[in-house]
Amino acid sequence: MIFGTAYFEGDDDKVLQEIQSKSYGRSLFSIFLSARNRYISACQLLRTRTEMSQQLARTTSFDHRALQSVHDRIAAAFRSEHRDSQQLELGEDFLANQKRLDGEWCCFVDLEAQRLAADDEFTRCVISVIIGADPRRFDCVQTRLLEILEERYELASPASRA
Repeated sequence: MIFGTAYFEGDDDKVLQEIQSKSYGRSLFSIFLSARNRYISACQLLRTRTEMSQQLARTTSFDHRALQSVHDRIAAAFRSEHRDSQQLELGEDFLANQKRLDGEWCCFVDLEAQRLAADDEFTRCVISVIIGADPRRFDCVQTRLLEILEERYELASPASRA
């Protein structure tokens, strides 16, 4: 997660960014697993095994940078919807607030990863950047992933905000 990057006006909730940063690896794996499971399920439905499905089944780790920007945009969308995260609920202390926000973030990213994986193009793009089917197309596929997320969340890219 890249700190100090604003995706919307007022994107400065350091507490929520820290919570998201602590679960960065878990969140990335959730995004990957949702796409991976969708692809493998499609192969099973069609009773076919592809080189890619076999490679995906064996994949247990990957370079986090492949999905870092995807994670950061999903995290920004969550922060945008939770701008009042510093507001404690009645009877809630700071630690309880952080624990609640962590639970809400983890639930959100898991559900959002499943929703996004329902999009064929998103799933293909995630798999392509992880498996690296064609290294010459990596930047193009990465750009398309970010376009999908910018359309979904209506967030400006950090570069366009500067």
